[in-house]
Amino acid sequence: MPAVPMNGQNETAEGAREPQAFSGNGHSALREANDQLAEANAKLKAVTEHVDELKEKLAKLTHDFEVANASKQEAMDAVDQGERKLNLAQRLATALSSENERWGENVQTLRRDAKLLTGDVLLASAFISYAGYVCSSNSL
Repeated sequence: MPAVPMNGQNETAEGAREPQAFSGNGHSALREANDQLAEANAKLKAVTEHVDELKEKLAKLTHDFEVANASKQEAMDAVDQGERKLNLAQRLATALSSENERWGENVQTLRRDAKLLTGDVLLASAFISYAGYVCSSNSL
């Protein structure tokens, strides 16, 4: 029977030492520690999976948030453009309403002048008939 070292370890062929199996109380402590490690690893795995799920949800929510912000910005830009167009349309309508007044006055003036046109034409033709024809050679 080979001699067992005093430190409670066996030497292997490669010269490394491995722990000896303890009997009784030490073996149950090892089993208990392994059980605790297995429970901790199971909890760690569950927490890691939960964190991964939360990261996926966060990524999806972040993407949805960015899409919503882009849509909001497009809507705000459309509102700004619509307000500019409305302002220009109101200015145009105001300018055209003043033009409408001016055009109305011009129409009244032209109607008044149309009534006098016949008399003006008769007066001009009477003067030309009275004065006679004047050629350029006689006017010198």
